[in-house]
Amino acid sequence: MDNIVAVPKSIADKIKDDELNKVFVRLAMDIEYEQIIRDFHRTILDKKDNFQPKFIEEQKQAYVSKVQALKREHIQSANVVINELMEDHSVKPETKRVPVDKQDRIAYELERQNDMKQWELKFQIGDVEELKAMYDHYWGESDFQTLWKLKMQELKENDLSLYTALYGYVESMKTNPAIKELEKLQRSLTFFANADFFPEGLKNGINNVKHRNVIHDLTVPESFNM
Repeated sequence: MDNIVAVPKSIADKIKDDELNKVFVRLAMDIEYEQIIRDFHRTILDKKDNFQPKFIEEQKQAYVSKVQALKREHIQSANVVINELMEDHSVKPETKRVPVDKQDRIAYELERQNDMKQWELKFQIGDVEELKAMYDHYWGESDFQTLWKLKMQELKENDLSLYTALYGYVESMKTNPAIKELEKLQRSLTFFANADFFPEGLKNGINNVKHRNVIHDLTVPESFNM
């Protein structure tokens, strides 16, 4: 198992509309795209009789590169926000603060040792449902996560059936719905960043995108309308 902590479904959350808006506002690039296309029409295409075909084609490819750079710049900015939202929605195990006072520290260590003994005992006598319930209850404690990983490795070697049941249970909730949605959005944005077309309307959501053929928009000014 890796370092991602499985969060019980009872506390898993979902991404909110106002959070997604922070992402999509970074993807408002339609006006800049239009400026790039019209700049090519004005400076190159409208004066094509003054240029060699090879030069026009080279400039066209340069403007295609400008569009690709524009997309990547905005999508990179959006990904910064997405990563921040992922961090906000990530639930991490709590590491208890060690008391400064000597007596309090002794009590703290005794409590830790008692917890570890109870968890160890549950692993020895508990059935799969009891161990799932134990995970749901103590998942947020770093000591428990450390012991869980150790015991899972032991089960993998000695009780594959129980290991498989617990592993499947934990893996099924490794990432809460909010992070799954953000990861899906990142994959979509990566696709748009690398695609040959320009995603018009991306600022309104990935389901509202119009695929604009960049070469066509550069080459046929009379058909260009945004």
